[in-house]
Amino acid sequence: MQSVRRWLEQLELPQYAEAFERNAIDLNIARDLTQQDLQDLGVQALGHRKVLLRAIAELSGTHATTAGPPAAQDQAPIQRPLGVSPVPERTRRDALSDNVTRLHSGSKDGERVRSWQGWV
Repeated sequence: MQSVRRWLEQLELPQYAEAFERNAIDLNIARDLTQQDLQDLGVQALGHRKVLLRAIAELSGTHATTAGPPAAQDQAPIQRPLGVSPVPERTRRDALSDNVTRLHSGSKDGERVRSWQGWV
């Protein structure tokens, strides 16, 4: 198996080899490193962290990720309790009363319709 020093040399980042070795990071452990771990190891340059995260993803056979929030497609849909509408009730009531007003605005009963609009 390849050494972590040789792996870092192939990535053109040999300056981090001592930090990895000092912290007992081998290639098996490197598969689990996160962006925060890399910062803790002294990898301050964002570009170097990105290169390492991509290489780590290749080691573990996954997509490169950062320690940020999960992608939208990975998140579960929002679960609402029964009876809770995603649209506020006031919006539905207003739309209903607007439709009734439009339908009856020209009729003789227009005044009666407008008088009970507030009840809908």
